Parts: sequence; C-alpha cells; structure tokens
Amino acid sequence: MYEFNHNENDIIVLHDAVRPFTSVEILKNCIEAAKEYGATIATIPAVDTMLVSKGGEFLDDVPNRKTILHGQAPDGFKLGVLKKAIEELTLEERKIITGTAQICCVKGYKVKVIQGDVKNMKITVEQDLILAERIYKQEVESQCVKL
Repeated sequence: MYEFNHNENDIIVLHDAVRPFTSVEILKNCIEAAKEYGATIATIPAVDTMLVSKGGEFLDDVPNRKTILHGQAPDGFKLGVLKKAIEELTLEERKIITGTAQICCVKGYKVKVIQGDVKNMKITVEQDLILAERIYKQEVESQCVKL
C-alpha cells in the first residue's frame, strides 16, 4: 500500500467529472470553507416545488423549498474530518450514502453550504449533454476576440 505524508488539517476537494463547468471561484470558496468548518459542499437553491412520494404512486408531502438545496460538487474537507467520518460509518449507513458530504452529515458533523452555480450542472442524460454543449459554445465564443 502506498504511504503518503499528510496532516489532519490538509484540505481535500472531491469533484464529479460529470460537472465540467465548475468555476475557480467555487473551488476557492470550497477550500476556504473546508479550512474554517471542516466540511463543505457547493449548493444552489431549489427553484421547483419539491415533492415526496414514499411509494412512488401518491404524494406524501410537499416540503418547504426554502429549506431544500440542490447539492453539487465540489465537496471539501479537512482530511482528518473526512477520514474519521468514514471510519465511523456502519454497514447500514454505507448502504445509503449517495455523496461524500453525506458521510459527514450522517455522522453528525456540520457541513457548511457554499454557493454553487447553475452552470455547474451535472451531465447525466442526453438532454444535459445538449445543454452542456450550448454552454461550452457560449463560453468559448465569449472568450474569442471579435474582429
């Protein structure tokens, strides 16, 4: 096994490869928040009405969307915080984890939310790819010098 020198306060940033439009500002904010709070995640507010259907057939609840955020990436952590949270996970908790920040949340660690960006989208389905291509083209065109 490879050994590397590390400090419990070293910052680790985890990012989804399916989010190609993360800005330098989000990365900087993630690192700074991780230094201060130990764990952080980029988020954007929910704009749609969020619905809960436990069985998938009928509506069970309509939570207040002012308290709902869409999680993005990156997630940032002090290495010691993330390592300890992972080590504390039970087998049952491991089965429900869908994101890295959730590991800390499940184990009772506070996770600081930072402002993400709607452009920091996740490319999952074909429609996402079409939108991503448009965003990319727009970004490239905005950086070109017009003659």
